Amino acid sequence: MAMLRIIATALVLSGAFALDQVKLAPDVKARTHPLLSFRGRQSLGDPKSAKKMQPAHEFLAQQLTQKVAATNPGFHYTLYKPEGQPKGSVILLSPWGGAENWWVEWLGGNFATLKQKYRVLEAVGRNMMQTDGSTYRAWYQYQNWDAELPVTADFDFAVKYVHSLIEQEYRIVEDYSRIVVVGYSQGAVLALESGLRFPHPLGLVFSKRGILLESRKRTHPFGIACSRSAKHCKGFAATPYIMTTGAYDRIYPWRIVQHDSKLLRDAKLLSFLADIPMLDHQSRSEKENSIAMKSASVVLSHAWTMDSDRKLERSLAKVDDWADQP
Repeated sequence: MAMLRIIATALVLSGAFALDQVKLAPDVKARTHPLLSFRGRQSLGDPKSAKKMQPAHEFLAQQLTQKVAATNPGFHYTLYKPEGQPKGSVILLSPWGGAENWWVEWLGGNFATLKQKYRVLEAVGRNMMQTDGSTYRAWYQYQNWDAELPVTADFDFAVKYVHSLIEQEYRIVEDYSRIVVVGYSQGAVLALESGLRFPHPLGLVFSKRGILLESRKRTHPFGIACSRSAKHCKGFAATPYIMTTGAYDRIYPWRIVQHDSKLLRDAKLLSFLADIPMLDHQSRSEKENSIAMKSASVVLSHAWTMDSDRKLERSLAKVDDWADQP
């Protein structure tokens, strides 16, 4: 069975099968265990208490998931392709607990619009195990859940996976500026860090209710002011960033998101913030989805070059107007 899966994956990668939807490296457990949806996470009560475990149980769960990572990490994606030549690629990173088709439901009609023009990769994390034996999808585990401190090896592995998707799409669209990465919640945290670590400028990183890692905020250049003469801080590619936040978000409060957006601007990166009134962390927002769609459209339809930063900046700056629109 394992050999058949390897052969099938190789055929798909080689283009032997022209599938509209392709899942790479699926975790076997995903076929046999029910996966928690993001709404399932809410049913557990306070999201910040959803994964709290006793030390002994936490150790056991960590050992089990590490074994899964060693054999099959379970990161995979579903690919949606337009009928004609794609105008770019959009990589969607699911939240904590987000399983397959999460983005399809979350974006609603906007998802159908996306896949008409662009290659859309709906990527999900790997299977994690609760102490009761149930599983859920996540990109990484936490050393400290309340302090938003991820397990370093987990997080680094997830970043490498996102980078591999970017490089794969680059080989198809042949332009990094034609690639947009969008993440929600935990997926947004991963999207931000993946963009900051990637050596080439992407079209856009869109963070839906995510924050920067605490470890990132303490490192240069965020901890030390950049030279005013430098166009961009050394070590960062000139990728534009848009962060959204909800006024009622208690998981990643707007003050933190606002501060993190400013840190990106202080690093001489294009960074914009959309503050959405009456929005908490879990609720779906048509306005937020509309902002994401408009932003991706601006970037992927733009003749983007390093000499046209100002034009791109003026276009993306309209995100403030979009957030104010009913």
